[in-house]
Amino acid sequence: MKFSIGDKVMLKSDDVKGSIVSINSAHRVTIITKDGFKLNVPSKELVKVISSEMTMKSYGEKFPIKDVDINLTNKISKKNNFKDDRRILKVDLHKESLEIRGNFTNHEILLLQIDECHKAINNALNNKNIRTIEIIHGIGNGRLKEEVHNILNDYSLRYYTKNNGGCTEVFI
Repeated sequence: MKFSIGDKVMLKSDDVKGSIVSINSAHRVTIITKDGFKLNVPSKELVKVISSEMTMKSYGEKFPIKDVDINLTNKISKKNNFKDDRRILKVDLHKESLEIRGNFTNHEILLLQIDECHKAINNALNNKNIRTIEIIHGIGNGRLKEEVHNILNDYSLRYYTKNNGGCTEVFI
């Protein structure tokens, strides 16, 4: 699907909505979410929202909703008087996702990744809507993961690794 700057989009895998602010390549775009976060995402993960409603109707009229019994949804929503609207902030620290270009040493790249990690944690701590941060650092030789975990320990945050050790989920 072709996208243009300013298009309203929605992530297929998450309930993240926003607008395209830049087209980085034929396969990646940068969006700004309703919460004000910039995300560099693959264009294949996006769906253009045609109407101003920004709802699941953008996927089509006969979109199957998995694991939901439509007859029970009204009963369930009436029983639950609370709703947790806080979101998950996903941060990909891979060099390609951060668009690090040029002749940098591995140490300089690591410092840029650590700086980006600090920014994401501070954004999440200052945003009451963020409940979880998912930091994607990759498996590699473990140096970046070690640095990320040191940062999280400095902030006294609870976390665990997932996706075969290539990602750390942090609880705010």
